[in-house]
Amino acid sequence: DGLWVVVRGWGWNDHSWLLFAGKVATFADLDDVLTHNVWTSQNSNGVRCGVIDSRHRRDECVEYVRRRPAIKLGEGVDRIGPLDFTTHKLERHPTTGAYLKQSVLIWSITVGRFKDSLAAKMRDPATWHLPEDVTDDYRRQATAEHKVRKRVRNREREIWVTKPGRDANHLFDCEVYALAAAKMIRVELLRQGDESSPGAKMPPAPSARRPQGPPPRRRERGERSSFPRLGGE
Repeated sequence: DGLWVVVRGWGWNDHSWLLFAGKVATFADLDDVLTHNVWTSQNSNGVRCGVIDSRHRRDECVEYVRRRPAIKLGEGVDRIGPLDFTTHKLERHPTTGAYLKQSVLIWSITVGRFKDSLAAKMRDPATWHLPEDVTDDYRRQATAEHKVRKRVRNREREIWVTKPGRDANHLFDCEVYALAAAKMIRVELLRQGDESSPGAKMPPAPSARRPQGPPPRRRERGERSSFPRLGGE
């Protein structure tokens, strides 16, 4: 019954801007949002990375990411550990069962980690920017979950749950996946003074299968960054 969408632009020093939040009817409408808006103009880099939830309408999602390589097929997982995400192939050979070389990847995203990070970012209005006309529906959905202590498998844990009386949390989930997409392309390494051109090559995503190591060293004065500026700066 439609697709919920968030587009968020990222800039220097962890600043981000909500550019679009709402519901579209079809995948064609989603294309319009991602490709026919101000953030795809001549002076913008457009949408560099996105995540679509593959738990619903999977076949349509798979076909969509085939056409849009910048969009990743995602699924939220509940796990404890240092990994932000892992990847695995989706499609197997019908006879041998081996994964196909050109198979679409599924990104298994540790949503609890990103919800923790998102909650912290949302508490900092100096860097988490919302438009003046942001809707009440966005505000309700973006704050629809909170963390509570529950016993899970004979062990007490803090987990994210929907607040009583808040049934709709779609835009909160969208912000979680938007934050995961930002992590995939390492926007946290953008720093003021980066001078890369809009056409510069994006850095590789950190390993999805191993805990991430320390961040790269800070560049010396005069060194050129390999990171492009993202829409929304």
